[in-house]
Amino acid sequence: MDHLFFLRALLRRRLMTTPQLEKLIKNKPDEEIRSEGYELQYAEDFNNWTDLAHSDWEPGFVYPSKEFTSVHSYTNENQAYVGGKNVEVKDSKLIIHTNREKTEAPAWDPKKGMVMQEFDYTSDAINNASKLEVEVGSVITVKARCHGLLNHGIYLRSKNHIPFISVFNYTGRKLFCGVKANIHSDENKKEITGLQPLTDIIYTVVWNENEIVWLVNNLEVYRTLNLIPKGEKLYLHLYSFMFKGLEWNTPGELDVDWIRVYKKL
Repeated sequence: MDHLFFLRALLRRRLMTTPQLEKLIKNKPDEEIRSEGYELQYAEDFNNWTDLAHSDWEPGFVYPSKEFTSVHSYTNENQAYVGGKNVEVKDSKLIIHTNREKTEAPAWDPKKGMVMQEFDYTSDAINNASKLEVEVGSVITVKARCHGLLNHGIYLRSKNHIPFISVFNYTGRKLFCGVKANIHSDENKKEITGLQPLTDIIYTVVWNENEIVWLVNNLEVYRTLNLIPKGEKLYLHLYSFMFKGLEWNTPGELDVDWIRVYKKL
């Protein structure tokens, strides 16, 4: 299988540190990327803006109908999304804060529809659907870290929410990657063990026609031939949340240093 240049390199360099891998990914000349059959489609270093209004990102979810409320939580969650108020860019890093504070906000209930609900925490979700469409034949790589006992995630998601590919999903106690191709299938996911999500980690997803490969730092952690999304255009979705009833949940942060998306020519 034809992988991107740095994937070939990192699979040969088992002892490569995170800073070494980051330098390899970020500094490789564009002509060498093209020689491997890929080009840089999208890059975000979080150093050209300090608020969402001047960025590629928007708060909330994305729906086919613009009339549907994009900023909302769900009734089984314990955090309210607050439309970007908990998003900060500092020292060229994106930070999504989850704070302990009571508020009332819209929540989606599967039976009742959109309702107002009281929440014990606030957080945020952001997307770049207006700036990026990721398709089969792409490589996505992200440098991030997770803080706190709650859920953090970076996903490739469709405007119908399914299909999706998780770059990673941290539950506060465990770390997963996975894919869900349609509403009728379960999520095909794999637990990633042996890592400390509080440290800098480079997550990579290789999305090919007939398989998806996940890597963390320089190691392949999962490969699947099942439930591969095809004919879909996905966007990046970053968020933090917590389910109701989990007493061990704590406030926390999702920190993202940079994002790269490469596309097969």
